[in-house]
Amino acid sequence: MKKLKLAFILGLLSWLLPFAVSFVIFPLKQNNYFLFESLMSVLITISVVWFAKVYFSKNKEVPIKDGVLLGLLWLAINLIIDLFLFLPKSPMQMPFVLYISQIGVKYLSIPTITIGFSSLNKNN
Repeated sequence: MKKLKLAFILGLLSWLLPFAVSFVIFPLKQNNYFLFESLMSVLITISVVWFAKVYFSKNKEVPIKDGVLLGLLWLAINLIIDLFLFLPKSPMQMPFVLYISQIGVKYLSIPTITIGFSSLNKNN
């Protein structure tokens, strides 16, 4: 991963974009919980695909190792920010097991997407 600063900034943005949109669509959670959760999954996917495209756009050859490292970095960024917000004694308290089952598992799509982008390289 040659562009660590860019990777970190895009990782923050990959968390911020879905979080910001979640505030706009949050009333939907009360009326249609499953639609809200589905939309959040789609938003996370769109965000990660978009920012992965930005990150990998200038590289003709991307080793799978870079996709793995980028995905793990972004996964860690998303989980760490969320844990500050959702764990007990935080603004949106939620038990850890509930957090993992409702939110945390969705973030496994992050390394899946970044590894997918890097595996498109024909030399891998």
